Amino acid sequence: MKTSLVLLFSVLGLSGCDGPSPSKDSGAADDSTGADSGGEDSTGADSGGGDDTGDDTGDDTGDDTGDDTGDDTGDDTGPVDADGDGAAAGVDCDDSDPAVYPGAQEVCDADDTDEDCDGLVDDADDSVTGQGTWYTDADGDGFGDPATAAAGCGGPDQAADGTDVDDTDGAVWLAGDVYPGSLSSGFAGFCTGYAEREIQGAVELMGGAQADVDALYCVTEIGGYLNISYSNGISDVDSLSRLTSVGGDLFLYHVPGLSDVDGLAGLTSVGGILNIGDDGALADIDGLAGLTSVGGDIYVQNNPLLTDIDGLQSLVSAGGDLTVTNNASLLDIDGLAGLSAISGSLEITYNTDLLDINGLSGLAVLPSEFSIAGNTALQDLDGLSGLVSVGSSLDIYGNTALTDTG
Repeated sequence: MKTSLVLLFSVLGLSGCDGPSPSKDSGAADDSTGADSGGEDSTGADSGGGDDTGDDTGDDTGDDTGDDTGDDTGDDTGPVDADGDGAAAGVDCDDSDPAVYPGAQEVCDADDTDEDCDGLVDDADDSVTGQGTWYTDADGDGFGDPATAAAGCGGPDQAADGTDVDDTDGAVWLAGDVYPGSLSSGFAGFCTGYAEREIQGAVELMGGAQADVDALYCVTEIGGYLNISYSNGISDVDSLSRLTSVGGDLFLYHVPGLSDVDGLAGLTSVGGILNIGDDGALADIDGLAGLTSVGGDIYVQNNPLLTDIDGLQSLVSAGGDLTVTNNASLLDIDGLAGLSAISGSLEITYNTDLLDINGLSGLAVLPSEFSIAGNTALQDLDGLSGLVSVGSSLDIYGNTALTDTG
C-alpha cells in the first residue's frame, strides 16, 4: 500500500511541475477528472485498497476474539482442585480439606472423617492409625471401667482413663481415702469424684453456709469434732447421710433454720460431747435414732419447738452428764428408755410442757447428782420405779403440777 501511495504522489507531483499554461490546465483537468472518475486511483486507493479497514478489522477482531475466548474458555473448564491436595473435585470426597483425598492415611479422629475417601471411617477402616486403649464409660463421668479395656479410636461411651471405681454413678470415680488434716474452709470440691472420704481431724462449720454442708456428702468418719453452730444459712444436714462416727464433740448449736437432723441417720457414735441446743426451728431429733453411744456429756437444751427426744432411743450409755433443759414444747423423755447407765449427773429441768419422766425407767442406779426441777406440767415420778440406788444429791423442786411422787 505504501508503494501505491508513493507512486500516486509521484505522478501527481510530476504533473504539478508543468507551468500554468491554458492548454496544460485544460488537459490537466481532463486527466484529473479521468483519474478521479475513470482511473479512480485516489478513490480506488481509499476504497479498494482497504488496508486500514482490513487491518483494523482483522487484527482487532481476530486477535481479541481468539485470545480472549480461547484462553478464558480453556482455563475455566480444566480440572478443579480447591484444596490443593492433588485430587480433583470429582475424585476428592472433600475438596475443602487438603488432608482428605483418595490414598490419604485414615486416622482416628473425633469427627469420624473419611480421610482416604473409601467410605469407611476410624475403626471400620483396617488401614486406620492412631488407635489407643479405651474403657467403657457407662455413667458418662469421663472415667471408664478398668475391666473393659479395648483397642480402638474411642467413642461417645468410652473414656481414655480407666480408673473409675464405680461406673454406675456419674459422681464417683475415685477410690475412698483418708484426709489427714482438719477442714474449716475449701469445702467445695472436697468430695468431687469420691464416694467416701474420712477426715482425721475436725470439721469446723461455725457460721457456715448450706453449700458448705452439702459439699461434704462423701464424708464417712470424722476423727475430731464436728461443729455446726451459729449458722443462719443452714437448714438441713441431709448431705451428711454417709457419716457414721464423730470422734470428738458434735455441736448442732444455734442453727435457727434447722428443723430436723434426718441427715445423721447413719451416725452410730460420738466420742465427745453431744450438744443440741438453741435451734429455734428444731421439731425432732429422730435422725439420731442410730446413735448408740456418746462418750461425753449430752445436752438437749433451749429448743422451743422440740416435742420429743425419741431420736435417742438407741442410746445405751452416756459417758458424762445428761441435761435436758428449757425445751418449752417437750412432752416426754421416752427417748431415754434404753439408757441403763449415766457416768455423770442427770438434769431434767424447766421443760414446761413435760408430763412424765417414764423414759428413765431403765435406770437402776442414779448418778451422783440428780435434779428434776421447774417442769411445771409434770404430774408424777413413775419413771423412777426401778431405782435401786440414789447418789449423793437428789433435787426435786418447782414441779408445780406434781401430785404423785410414787
